[in-house]
Amino acid sequence: MTLKNASKFVLKSGTVTDCIEISLTEFIDAKQAYVINQRCLALEEKYSLILQNYADFESQLHSIALSTLLFGVKEWAEYMNEIQLVNGKLLNLLSSTKAYLDQVPQNLNDIFGDSCSQSELFEKNTNKEFDDFYSYRIMSAVRNHVQHSDFPIQLMQHGNQWKNEERTQCSHHATAYISTRELSENKKIRSKTREELVARDEDKLDVKPLVREYLSSMARLHREVRQSVNEVAMRSEAIVRQLTSRFAEVNGERVFGLAVVAISDEGRELERVPLFSENVDRRNYLIKHNAVLTNMEKHFISGEI
Repeated sequence: MTLKNASKFVLKSGTVTDCIEISLTEFIDAKQAYVINQRCLALEEKYSLILQNYADFESQLHSIALSTLLFGVKEWAEYMNEIQLVNGKLLNLLSSTKAYLDQVPQNLNDIFGDSCSQSELFEKNTNKEFDDFYSYRIMSAVRNHVQHSDFPIQLMQHGNQWKNEERTQCSHHATAYISTRELSENKKIRSKTREELVARDEDKLDVKPLVREYLSSMARLHREVRQSVNEVAMRSEAIVRQLTSRFAEVNGERVFGLAVVAISDEGRELERVPLFSENVDRRNYLIKHNAVLTNMEKHFISGEI
């Protein structure tokens, strides 16, 4: 069955028996708006997951530093627990960035059509981040290392430092390190990145500044993604709100299960497309909630007074 077999198109609710007839154009517009709104929401959800995993990563290091301050040096088994806790948070972050980088082009193609210019621009911007930033290249290498070899964090160090000569304030920190040797010897990692690691002649890498700068790369990419979908997202939002308002004017505000429906001559439903604004509201909430900080490497949370 296709829309050619449809005799009419209606706005229909799961709780109200009366329908409102709409045109074929309105049905097609509503159908496209549903897909676009869902994909635009998916873009924000993926970025939101990155931010949450980053927050968990930073929080874990803060928690370890506080625990060391309060309870002192751990036994070796507890020390290894700390390493694995940080590994877990870092793996979650790398998994969410990988999902974002892999899935955003398809989401953009779903919105604008296959091989769209927006998807091509995203790939171009991704390549630029890789070329321009050491942290991006290293975190990509770490992700490959995790996939093919071992956990990235192999060493944790706890430290403290007096902030003034009077010794009235002392800062405490926990630092997680990646083994440069293990990365440079992993043949699954891009050869130029391994050569870059060897040339820098560093025994270990503090993962925190690398992660922060990598997050800035994700933010720059997402800022461009938001700009690319903004116009079509607003248009799709307007279509949904206009049709929803039209139905509510006739049947009242409390309407559930609203959809646009294609109906045959025999009265059978040929196609039903959900029509709701909750996905739009959720996307707008995430845009306000999720900061696009493109200089995270310059910011950190401190407990100093």
